[in-house]
Amino acid sequence: MFVDEVVITVCTGNGGNGCASFRREKYIPRGGPDGGNGGDGGNVYISSDKNLASLSKLRNRETYRAKNGGDGRRVKKHGENGSNLEIYVPQGTVVTDDNTGESIGEILSRTDRILVAEGGRGGRGNAVFATPQNRAPRRSELGTEGEIHVLHLNYLIIADVALIGLPNSGKSSLAAALAGTSHTPQPHPFSTRTPRLFACELNPYTKITILDLPSISTSNTAHKSVSANPFLKHIHRPHLLILTIDSASHISPTKQYEIIKNAIAPYLNEQQKEKIILLSRIDTAPEGFNLTEIQNGLLTDENIILPVSIHDPYSLEQLKGVIAEKLI
Repeated sequence: MFVDEVVITVCTGNGGNGCASFRREKYIPRGGPDGGNGGDGGNVYISSDKNLASLSKLRNRETYRAKNGGDGRRVKKHGENGSNLEIYVPQGTVVTDDNTGESIGEILSRTDRILVAEGGRGGRGNAVFATPQNRAPRRSELGTEGEIHVLHLNYLIIADVALIGLPNSGKSSLAAALAGTSHTPQPHPFSTRTPRLFACELNPYTKITILDLPSISTSNTAHKSVSANPFLKHIHRPHLLILTIDSASHISPTKQYEIIKNAIAPYLNEQQKEKIILLSRIDTAPEGFNLTEIQNGLLTDENIILPVSIHDPYSLEQLKGVIAEKLI
């Protein structure tokens, strides 16, 4: 199951208590204080795991606890520090405090590691408090309690290019063709139910990742209302958006473009993204489809309009060239 958002509670370990004791050995009178310090409680870290592709491993567990520190003992034996807790997430995860909404950090590379909660400090034993003026202190400290935080983990997929379009617009087939992998087209809409990543080689020196997002759904009548698509939040990280317009659809290319544009607008948060408008399945376009007229109707200063067919190697190479110009 693909899960890209979870809320978890993390609890760090409590610090161990310091010990108040006095050395008592045969033939050693007045041995003095020998109480050890308590150990520190374990911290909680959010760490990167490149082998994870979602947050599904965290969805069935709400609370994570680090170990408590051990109590100090006599003969100046210090308590053992509590072991730290590592919570592993995929690269691209954003960590925020669920109560305040404050951003804690992001996991973007395989070496990233974020301290999200610090364990309690161990209390000092009475041996620490011995002074020339007070050679027999009877005081020791209790360990402090660990922290408790409620964290919101939001996984935003890291990719170079994102494919966006309406149902049956040929996104998955196009992504597979660019990646050079096999793909069996499905006749029914919404066959892509979760985001998928494809590795594409633009040239011998440049490799990119392409994100194929589930289709944008529309009303069955007026094609005006767009239902919420939570997967569209994943357009946050890709540098280039490819808006896939189905040349064979009964919905006009202009209307398709407006639906896609309106659907992605709330997720861009005023980000300026490079875009390519792709007229897919151009080989199945109906009679009377005027390519020049469509291109002129969609053309703006920020858009490039390309006709593409997965059965036409030249059009695929042309698309790769445009992608390379946009990204490199």
